[in-house]
Amino acid sequence: MDTFTPNRLNFRLAPFDDFPDFQILANLKSKYLVNGDFENVIYTYGTRPNIKLSVFGVITSCPQKDDKRVNLNDEYLAYSDDELSEVEVYDKVFRNVFSSFEAFEKFFFVPSYPKIAIDPIGIYREISYE
Repeated sequence: MDTFTPNRLNFRLAPFDDFPDFQILANLKSKYLVNGDFENVIYTYGTRPNIKLSVFGVITSCPQKDDKRVNLNDEYLAYSDDELSEVEVYDKVFRNVFSSFEAFEKFFFVPSYPKIAIDPIGIYREISYE
């Protein structure tokens, strides 16, 4: 994964056993890690921790079931390329390139309904005394 997302460690939390589709996604930043090293986090907790972890942060993405946002690429759907100026053709091409990147990025981290993304402030281990 370092080829496509170097220096990135994604944290995925499934807080509800009976609703595993709901997940919280977070991109951990090395400068905020206690030991400052992604590999140490993986060696300490494993790639799939077996202790209950909780995360606290700011929600940065909350996709809806039906995405009703305006797609800026639709601006040129009614026109053929020969009806567009040279600048508009390049604009259309660049928008499509960036749309391809957006689709590619979804493969790595961008959440889809019902997942949410957060910018983590803290991750902690829950300890309960019985």
